Amino acid sequence: MKVKILLCGCHNMKLKPEQIDMNSLPAALDGDIDVKYAIMHPQLCGPGGNEILRDLLHVADRDTFLVIGGCDPGTQQVYFGDVIANSGVPRHHILHVDIRGMDNEDASAAILKAVGEVAVREGALSFPTDGFSG
Repeated sequence: MKVKILLCGCHNMKLKPEQIDMNSLPAALDGDIDVKYAIMHPQLCGPGGNEILRDLLHVADRDTFLVIGGCDPGTQQVYFGDVIANSGVPRHHILHVDIRGMDNEDASAAILKAVGEVAVREGALSFPTDGFSG
């Protein structure tokens, strides 16, 4: 299972008043054992963001899952629906996570919870499930 996290800075409009530090959140997520990488784009719903999403989906294989952290899932599906539909990537391989109103710790927890749920569903756990880590 390859998890790629794409964070949206909402062009500093929706997330700006919140406590998320988009400079440090990708680095914190990048260190998780189940995450291949985490990156941030300032406005995924803009033309450049859509191109990045299109590129990422183009190289996705059957083991790739993309987590998009930003505005609410319904809005993300409107903004990215055509790009995702035209990619051929199964919709259940795209996870939409709302991180508005959160700080880094809460946003990280919400995103990693989504990653964990996919790992359980796909039977691809890379970490202990009993709460014991070592």
